[in-house]
Amino acid sequence: MFVCGGFAFGVRTTYAATMYLSPASGTYAVGKTFTVNVVVSTPDQAANAYSGTVTYPKDKLEMTAIGKGGSIVSLWVQEPSFTSERASFEGVTFNPGYKGGAGRVVSFTFRAKAPGTAAVRFSSGAVLANDGSGTSILKGTGGATYTLTAPTEKPPTPPPVEVVEVPGIHPITSNTHPDPEKWYAFNRATFLWNLQKGVTGVSFSVDQNPTSDPGTASAGALSSTTVENIEDGVWYFHLRARNQTGWGAVSHFKFQIDTKKPDPFIINEVITDVRERTTKSFTINALDSGSGIDHYEVALDNGAAETWVDDGTHIYRIRVPGSGVHTLYAKVFDKAGNIAEASVQFTVEGLAIPIITEYPQSPIVGDELVVKGTAIPNHKVTVWVQKGQETPLSRDVTSDLQGRFAFVADDTLELATYQVWATVSDAFGNISEPSEKETIVVKEPPFDFWAWFTGILILYRCLIVISFLLLILLILLWRYFMLKRRLTRKVDDAQDALHKVFDLLKQDIQEQVKTLEQAKTERELTIEENRVLEKLKFDLKSAEDYLYKRIEEIKNRK
Repeated sequence: MFVCGGFAFGVRTTYAATMYLSPASGTYAVGKTFTVNVVVSTPDQAANAYSGTVTYPKDKLEMTAIGKGGSIVSLWVQEPSFTSERASFEGVTFNPGYKGGAGRVVSFTFRAKAPGTAAVRFSSGAVLANDGSGTSILKGTGGATYTLTAPTEKPPTPPPVEVVEVPGIHPITSNTHPDPEKWYAFNRATFLWNLQKGVTGVSFSVDQNPTSDPGTASAGALSSTTVENIEDGVWYFHLRARNQTGWGAVSHFKFQIDTKKPDPFIINEVITDVRERTTKSFTINALDSGSGIDHYEVALDNGAAETWVDDGTHIYRIRVPGSGVHTLYAKVFDKAGNIAEASVQFTVEGLAIPIITEYPQSPIVGDELVVKGTAIPNHKVTVWVQKGQETPLSRDVTSDLQGRFAFVADDTLELATYQVWATVSDAFGNISEPSEKETIVVKEPPFDFWAWFTGILILYRCLIVISFLLLILLILLWRYFMLKRRLTRKVDDAQDALHKVFDLLKQDIQEQVKTLEQAKTERELTIEENRVLEKLKFDLKSAEDYLYKRIEEIKNRK
């Protein structure tokens, strides 16, 4: 599909145009490359669209590249492409189109593959007039025939002819407005480009037409320029270069300027459900006739600003931390960075503040902490207790249907100063302001004489009882030691008496044994005498063992 520009009025006249290959003939050795141009000739009427398909023998020629440099085409509807035996192209020239005798559309580079004759032809082609109706003005096409020779054959060398093409498109940049799709808040623009080899002059212009031609009035071989005092809007910088062959294609660069602030705007509070006391909604709808609105920065009171992008509803919602009068500030930024500001004051109605009605007035150490009060019926009440400078502790209770609530602390009061207060909250998370803080000063208990006297009396009685018990214990110990002493003395006496009796018995037995031993030396004892002798020795030994055993038992009893 072609895009055509321009309008014609009155009687429409059809002119002739041709599209041909240049050169139309030539001799090339196998292995060598050569270039063939597709040229449009339309001397009588401007054309703005060209298309065509070119075929060639794939056994004789190989296409290696397609060139677009120096083309009269401003925009390619279909990029030039090729296969093994055909190439095609489709492009347009922006208004006012092309009018002339030798406008190059595209160039093909061929490599000779085999000796013989190679015919290159248009299988299809079209040239449309720049008349607003897309009138076909192609009268005919011209092909070409080339002679391909073996590598050993040397075709006659034509005299060298230097072909200088007209300048191509010059890419344009800007260090003040670098991004064509962004808006900038300053109206002084600088443009830069790199001059192609052989350029002797340039012409340029600035307007709001994306396809304007700056003409052929040379401003010199410049590589940059600055344009000042440009009005707001979308603009285009157009550049065209000239060399010894002539003027080349036109380059275009888009840039956008917006130096004005967004229009003044107001912020309106949206009335919402009264239960959502701390969630507020506002309509913010700023307008900007230049670059358009980009984003907002919104802040509550003296808090930090947050970035907000309107989703199209123009509704901004914010959570307000407490009741009272607040101010919402808004800055709107357009896409060029220009700013407009607005603000609005609003009031947040808080929950009714609870009231503490009862608390210890003159407590002493060890008393219970009981706090009572009134609040909104059937709501959560948070009672806060702070001991001295410590971190406050809290506990939640629920008010009854009459709004009464009561709180009893887990621990008894210590010697310190306490502060108690309360807040109330609802099911939506809204919290009231705190109640008045009540101060509780805990003191030591007062001096009680009768309690002191009673304590002393109890202590005296306890001392008497303890003294009496100690005396009894001493008497028992004395009697115990005396009894043990007498018992030890008796045991010692018995031990001495036992020794004396045993010594007498031992002496008597020893004398009898001695008598028998003497008789044994004088004569042979009878059997009965020997039995008596052995019996005496055995009894003596048994008596000694028994004596020692009894003595040990007596010692152990001590």
